[in-house]
Amino acid sequence: MEKEILFSEIQKFRQWWLWLILIVTLMPLLGILIYQVITGNPVGDKPASNGSLIVIVLLVGLPLVLGFCYFKLFTVVERDAIYYGFGIKGNKLNELRLADIASMDVIPYRSFGLGMRLSRQYGTIYNTNWGKGLVITKTDGSKLVIGTQRPEELKVAISKMRK
Repeated sequence: MEKEILFSEIQKFRQWWLWLILIVTLMPLLGILIYQVITGNPVGDKPASNGSLIVIVLLVGLPLVLGFCYFKLFTVVERDAIYYGFGIKGNKLNELRLADIASMDVIPYRSFGLGMRLSRQYGTIYNTNWGKGLVITKTDGSKLVIGTQRPEELKVAISKMRK
């Protein structure tokens, strides 16, 4: 028997200012690397070697760019469970069974930062943008917020899930 999907959302990091911060942070590093490789002249009083600059770009810069490009927040609501989490298509998502949920509602919330993090007020937060999110209180008392860009559709799915 195939499960009925009540709601499905895939969110990406699309804020222009995040990309600007990433570019402004990485461009000087790439510029120094390119300058040193082409001219052979080291940059600064204590210059990094070309090898170290390449390692930094590959270990820090490349994962950041790829993360912003391919990392997504998945949310799937079925009749008996909610699946959520960050990753790429095909990753196993976190599962929260309806029996483990004490209460849930879509609310506006304020929180600093994006991604997955902890908050005293909301518990664990998963988001790619600010605004509205599904606030879940589990039967063990812990809380969870899953951000959404489609709050009205999510409210409808939650009401169907409760029936």
